[in-house]
Amino acid sequence: MISIIFVLFIVLILLSISILAFKNFLLTPQFGIFFGFLVSLAGCMMVAAEWELSLSTVTIAVLCIGLGIVMIVSLLFQNIFRLRHRLYRISSNISNVGNNYISVKKRRIMFWMVMQFVILGFVMMFLMQQTKALTLSSAINTYRRQLLITNDAELMPLYIRLPRSICIYSGYIFTYLLAHSLIYKYSSKMRIFYFINMILPCVNTLIVGGSRCGIVQYIIAFITIWFVLYTFKEHKMISTKQVIYGAGILIVLVFSFGTVQSFLGRGAVKDVRDYLYMYLSGSIYNLNYYIDHFPIQWDPNNYTLINFYNFCFRLTGNSDYNYTSYLAALYLKANGHSTGNVYTMFASYYHDGKMIGVMIYSALMAYIGQLMMYLSMKTYKNNEINIPLVLYGYIYFDFTQSFFANRFYGQFFTDTFFKMIIFLIILKCFFTRNVFRIRLVLKRSSCMKQDIV
Repeated sequence: MISIIFVLFIVLILLSISILAFKNFLLTPQFGIFFGFLVSLAGCMMVAAEWELSLSTVTIAVLCIGLGIVMIVSLLFQNIFRLRHRLYRISSNISNVGNNYISVKKRRIMFWMVMQFVILGFVMMFLMQQTKALTLSSAINTYRRQLLITNDAELMPLYIRLPRSICIYSGYIFTYLLAHSLIYKYSSKMRIFYFINMILPCVNTLIVGGSRCGIVQYIIAFITIWFVLYTFKEHKMISTKQVIYGAGILIVLVFSFGTVQSFLGRGAVKDVRDYLYMYLSGSIYNLNYYIDHFPIQWDPNNYTLINFYNFCFRLTGNSDYNYTSYLAALYLKANGHSTGNVYTMFASYYHDGKMIGVMIYSALMAYIGQLMMYLSMKTYKNNEINIPLVLYGYIYFDFTQSFFANRFYGQFFTDTFFKMIIFLIILKCFFTRNVFRIRLVLKRSSCMKQDIV
């Protein structure tokens, strides 16, 4: 218990420093990382006696040094690139410029909503045909087992797979549009279309694979973009209304977890308390067990960048070399209570380079997070969809999940992330710009040149 309290105290200090160092900007990358670990460690305190949990000296060192490196790199970046001054300039420009409205093509928004319903219907039909199930929830669970356990799932046809991916990416565009219209109080009639176009990708993500992370990621992205836009506009950290909204969303998420599991056909939750603590604090217990028994099973492969290496294998036509972390198949228990198969982000770092690996990967993660925040500020225009901010909202979920698993490197260094950037740019043009008028202007200018010649 004393070891947990000590680390909790250190994380609380780091969280306080991150807030005080950037007073007017709450949702920095380091805040998301520290807050996640703070909540997880608080959960560990509640079950320490029940789980017989006591952190080893090496685990304490890994947590404190890794999170300390995140804080140091973040503070250096913020001071070198003068992010506080840049934030002040954004707020000043917004107050001096009258145009705070993002103009969208309404018919294209409605067309996209219809198309998403059609794609969702195709996905459901594919699941029912592939699994031969009688109900949708049974089909979702069966297909999930085929994907993750038996590895005999049939790949979706390209004509479904590609538009489905684009629809999922588009959800983050509509997340931005909805948050922007709420902050600046315009387009009240269009909000329902933004909302529907945001919900449909959530459903599409949920039914294929049966994972709830996709839904939570959209929610975190919306909260992040909303908070950042509010900060840009008001030049202050937070409002009472936002705290109430955020608390309400969190409560709904907590109490709906078991219900969503039942819908997905994965069985009812027998003990809600054990279930929540497994997700909340099981990763800390598993990390401590993993470090104490290192190496449980030696593997020379890199775990932190495993998705990047697998992408390179696919790119070079060596798909047979694809590999997975043995930790993903290692489920643990704490005194009879399940703690799952997640080990925080630090287990992968420690596997790949012991304490040096923890320091290097923590520093790189902090740098990339600060760079994304910097680009969101540098490229911000209030009457346009800011793609770097959309990506920042998308990846912020991975910062908050650092206490849970190595999601950041698993998401950032992948072909999926780079495809997402390309499609977001295309979708932004499609929803906000008159592409046909641009073509017409180019055609007229070419004709004028020919006449002059």
